[in-house]
Amino acid sequence: MQRRERNSFVGGRDRRFNDSPKTFQGRSKGETGVWIDTGTPFARKICAMGIRSSRWVTMHGFALNVNTNLGYFDHIIPCGIRGKAVTSLEVELGKKIELNEVKEKILIHFKELFEVEKFESEV
Repeated sequence: MQRRERNSFVGGRDRRFNDSPKTFQGRSKGETGVWIDTGTPFARKICAMGIRSSRWVTMHGFALNVNTNLGYFDHIIPCGIRGKAVTSLEVELGKKIELNEVKEKILIHFKELFEVEKFESEV
């Protein structure tokens, strides 16, 4: 998979997260992932996304900050992006979030995205 194709593929995945109704608010131009308050000085990343390909095998992943201890991000430059904050569902909603509820909602969106009825773990 060529670099341009990978970037397009990842961009398609993060667009799909951002298309989820009332879930997230947007993309930050030129940066992958899911963002809140894009286009403002208060833009913050809530979900990192990536893809790796090696020897004709691709690996995909995302990291959605749910009840994440954001203090760890003070010691790194998250995703190599300077000057933008990282957030979590807990911070944005002002309460702890049940992980099972998040998993269920993500599963619904993944089924739509990949046009499947069941994942192997549900059998």
